[in-house]
Amino acid sequence: MNNCPCCSDQMLRHSRNSQIYWYCLHCKQEMPNLIDRLKKTTILNTSIKTHLHEEKTAMNLLDIA
Repeated sequence: MNNCPCCSDQMLRHSRNSQIYWYCLHCKQEMPNLIDRLKKTTILNTSIKTHLHEEKTAMNLLDIA
């Protein structure tokens, strides 16, 4: 169960347009699904780092660097 970052009450999970978001009944506010956003950012950063490492390795093998 997720708690609201503002008031710490439990939030309700909702879905709209294939997106998950959270709603706090106490604050009467929608809250973004930060956990999924964090996961996507982490996956993207890992992918970029892997690509850069592979590119650097290829350049070293070709003695370009």
